[in-house]
Amino acid sequence: MCYLRSVLVQVGGSELRWVPAEHSIVVGHSLGGFTAPLVCDELHSDGLVYLSAMIPMPGETFGDWWTNTGHDRETIPDDVFSISCLKSWLA
Repeated sequence: MCYLRSVLVQVGGSELRWVPAEHSIVVGHSLGGFTAPLVCDELHSDGLVYLSAMIPMPGETFGDWWTNTGHDRETIPDDVFSISCLKSWLA
């Protein structure tokens, strides 16, 4: 709820009260896909757009989403951050 509160305050409210954002569209990008629908609901926005966002199932936590989408099984090769590897990318 900390992210939700932060967004609502930035949109034009205060820590204690915020006003509905008339004629607004909420856009959630990346991890913002978890917060955007909550913001949309609180502000009574007219719409919600996911832009390359992580879209959870109702009630799904970030940890559950990470596992359910297979990201927990990804690996990064040991040499990916080596100087020789970086030089080959820049060539």
